[in-house]
Amino acid sequence: MPTSVNVSKQLPLAMKTVRILTNPKGITWKKYCCSIDMGGTDWTRILARANFYYGNYDRPVNPPSFSLMFDANNWGDVETTLDEPVFYEAIYVVKAKSTHICVAQTEPGMSPFISALEVPSANAATSDAPSIGTRTAYNEPPEVVMQKAITGNNLTFWLPGNTSRFGVYMYLYFSEVTSVSPAWERWSFLLYEDRLLMSRKPISPPYGSVLKVSQTDYLVANDTKFYLLATADSTLHPTLHAMEAYMLSKGTDRRD
Repeated sequence: MPTSVNVSKQLPLAMKTVRILTNPKGITWKKYCCSIDMGGTDWTRILARANFYYGNYDRPVNPPSFSLMFDANNWGDVETTLDEPVFYEAIYVVKAKSTHICVAQTEPGMSPFISALEVPSANAATSDAPSIGTRTAYNEPPEVVMQKAITGNNLTFWLPGNTSRFGVYMYLYFSEVTSVSPAWERWSFLLYEDRLLMSRKPISPPYGSVLKVSQTDYLVANDTKFYLLATADSTLHPTLHAMEAYMLSKGTDRRD
């Protein structure tokens, strides 16, 4: 059974304890899983967020590293730090009526733990609902995120990955917080992948609401670059408020 240990730093409530994975004899297990019931449905997409805060709870000043898994599929390698929380997010397709999220030991003496596990709602991250809402995008990005933005003559970004080619789900968020005068100002720009035009029509951020631009199941490489470039008739520079990107990975057999 997991053992709870309190940590003292000022943190969100969910991060103030850790779950240390030990058996009834006090011996640390090499792997521990949490079962999530999908409510009798299968082939469901979920967004999961695993949170970790070491905080030197066991006093050896040795932040552990270990594996994070969905069923038998590797989700990522957790690298904790002494005094900073870390979290991992993933969109996962559950092919059965339940799934298991696991932490597993990878090195002797390194004890897996978890502070909090969140599964907000099924399909929330990849809904096909309309991208433009009257007040905000469908999946409601945090208001504080939309209060700041980056801008420039052109904006360039890329997605780091550990393989030569990988699939991603990518979401870009745009808005305008000051009214643009239609008499003399025009704001529009286009999204490119290297030299390839990705946006079907110019992106024009709406005033007082949020525009979400989605690219789903899109294949990129380590050196793929994305650009936001102003259209020829735009009088204002491209602006980006927020971006989310999720890397797709191949699963193994559920029986592994």
